Amino acid sequence: MLKAVRGATTIPTATPLEGDPRQVYRDALLSLVKILLEKNHIASEQILSVFFTVTPDLTAYSPAKIVREAMGWDTVAIMCAQEPVIEDFPDRCVRILIQWEPSSQEAAAQPVSHAYLNNAAGLRPDWSS
Repeated sequence: MLKAVRGATTIPTATPLEGDPRQVYRDALLSLVKILLEKNHIASEQILSVFFTVTPDLTAYSPAKIVREAMGWDTVAIMCAQEPVIEDFPDRCVRILIQWEPSSQEAAAQPVSHAYLNNAAGLRPDWSS
């Protein structure tokens, strides 16, 4: 059985005091990914594919590259796309869809726990963490 979990976060704008903007982006993205993995008891070897979308204002970094390097997901199919420009959509937003194969029928029967963080919480208030 295949399962899927969704989530989103917004990436804060780094100030000079906060350091490298790449690190701020990386930290926010990996925080979302780790929350989704932990809440749903997903092991990296169970992941079949990951799909990211980013708003047009996030052009400097690839979420696929970040997770591939940080999580060691060299064999996971990962794609990225740009969100359409939509009025009142949060700026600097990354959305994610993870598809995985649960390790057992018991795990497959567990409900999926989505996560919408920071300013992305308004996209799905019913699923916000």
